[in-house]
Amino acid sequence: MAAALREVFGVPVRWLEGESRNTAENAHFSAAMLAGAGIERVALVSQAWHLPRASAEFERAGLEVVAAPPSSPAPRRRASTPGSRAPTTSTRAPAPCTSGWVAG
Repeated sequence: MAAALREVFGVPVRWLEGESRNTAENAHFSAAMLAGAGIERVALVSQAWHLPRASAEFERAGLEVVAAPPSSPAPRRRASTPGSRAPTTSTRAPAPCTSGWVAG
């Protein structure tokens, strides 16, 4: 997310949370970091399938969330089904973390 803001949109990154291992930790660490700057509302950017869970975590951490799914769907990738020779198609992008937030 930070790279896209800098490289694609030319927007400087003021806050960067890089210690979390999961969405709950990301929400907790992000809320703590943003509280020091008086930020209480964020636009949460994530795939549409992930937004309900991610939004709940960020709200639980005390932030007001504006859900912001990307305008294009996740890229389709081929995946094998265990025990099958025929590949199946998945709509989920293979990424360890697909969410980010934008605050200003």
